[in-house]
Order: sequence, then C-alpha cells, then structure tokens
Amino acid sequence: MDSNDSVIKIFSDRIEFFNPGRLAEGLSIKQLLHGNYISAIRNKQIASIFKEAGIIEKYGSGIKRIMAAFRLYNMPEPMFEEIQNGFRVTIFKTTQKTTQKTTQKTTQKISTRERIYEELKLTNP
Repeated sequence: MDSNDSVIKIFSDRIEFFNPGRLAEGLSIKQLLHGNYISAIRNKQIASIFKEAGIIEKYGSGIKRIMAAFRLYNMPEPMFEEIQNGFRVTIFKTTQKTTQKTTQKTTQKISTRERIYEELKLTNP
C-alpha cells in the first residue's frame, strides 16, 4: 500500500476512512465541523467529475451534509481526526429499532453498514 492511497477499514464496531494529506494550513477540525472556513478544491479533476455526475451539489458542503444526515438518522456523530500525514473519519456502529405495523409488531435492527449501503444504492442507481 502506497502512502498516497485512500484506505477504508471495516471493523465490527466502526468503519474508518483514511485519506492522505492533512487539512489546509490554518484549518482546524473545529472550524471544519462548524463550517467556519473557505473551501479549497485540491483535486479539480475529481471535483469536476463528481459535480457533473450530480454526486456533489456545490463545493465545500460535504461535511455539513454528512453531519446533517447523521443527525437525521439519529446516528452517533462521526469522529474526524488528523493522523500521521492524513485525515481519518470514523463512523461508529449503531442499531436502530423501528416498529412496523403489520398483523403483529416487528422490531428490526439496522446496522450502520447496512444504512450506508442503502444510502449509496439510493444515490448511485
């Protein structure tokens, strides 16, 4: 594995996403989470392709939308950290109990991994 590779690690209690490269100089994780910064595109080619594909609506809105989605689904907030020469985001396993009315009540548990998979299927048909 090259130090320039992105890495996704799946554990029984969490999923970790690692990307090489630190936050822009002068930008803290606190500023990032509060939206108190000006976005700078690092890879214009990838950003352009994602924008054309409709995967991103505007530059610099990703963290805000991620946090809103986690709150919407009552999931624990992800952990953002700078580690070595990169940036890591960790999302934690959770189970959500939902009750469905049928002829009898059924309790269904949905794991974080299943939720992410379902969301990805919806955004990338």
